[in-house]
Amino acid sequence: MAADKETKPFNPLDRSPTLVKLLKTRLAPVRERELMAKATCPDRPVKPGPGECCGSSCHPCVMDNYAEELRVWKECWVKWDGGDEKEGETCSQSLAASTEDEKENPTKKMPGSFDW
Repeated sequence: MAADKETKPFNPLDRSPTLVKLLKTRLAPVRERELMAKATCPDRPVKPGPGECCGSSCHPCVMDNYAEELRVWKECWVKWDGGDEKEGETCSQSLAASTEDEKENPTKKMPGSFDW
């Protein structure tokens, strides 16, 4: 989806149950702003590079943050615009399918990095 497409303003809390659930956990204000920005931006979140995850099970891991941002983005954009989601497929099924695709088609990984 391109950002130049005309979009109508909406409340992401009405579209994303995941976002509502995450905000109830009292996130840091910076993380709240990041999630709201991802929910209102029509562009798909960018996956972190292989060198951005240290592999030491940090909390929160950049890959966990990416997964949350992607789920919120899909609930706000793909589900409502009809985007690249198949009919009748829920956001969680679509997210699971995209993670399976990433496992089948591995990208370049940093040598010695862990694959969680």
